[in-house]
Formats: sequence, structure tokens, C-alpha cells
Amino acid sequence: MNNNYYQNPTFPEATNNEQIYEKDKTITDIINNNKNKNMKIYASYPNSNTWQTKIFEGTLNQIINSHFILNGANNIKYIINFNNIDYIEIIE
Repeated sequence: MNNNYYQNPTFPEATNNEQIYEKDKTITDIINNNKNKNMKIYASYPNSNTWQTKIFEGTLNQIINSHFILNGANNIKYIINFNNIDYIEIIE
């Protein structure tokens, strides 16, 4: 039909929504077991000129949907999206 000028793209198989939900639920459960503990959250923001990478330090207050609420120093509260988190270091 297109005289071989354009190949139809192939896409990887879509991830099942249940798999995504289970993964997020597992992460949430692990982190919920560490509420009120000090932690460092390493996050990256690739589209930001100011914050390419950022380390947030504080005490985990709660998790709402796909966001962490972290109490930092000087009564600063950080709301951090799961998608921006590279890894978490829990300080015991």
C-alpha cells in the first residue's frame, strides 16, 4: 500500500495494568513499613535546568497515591513523585 516507503512501526507489548499496580503496591508496602524513619531519597528531573538530580533528606511522613511526603529540616515538607525517584536509602 505504501510502496515500501514507510514501514509500519512495531511497538513492544504493552505492560499489563495489573502488573503496574502490583509493582506500585509492593513499593508502597515496603516504604510504609519504614514510616517515621529517616531516609534519603535520590531523585532526578531530566527536564529541569535547576534540578537535574536532587537528594531529599528527612523523615517519611506518609504516602499518598504515587507520592511521598517527606518532612525535611526546618519544617520543610517535600512531596516527591514515584516517577522521579532513582533510589531510596533508609537510615536506621
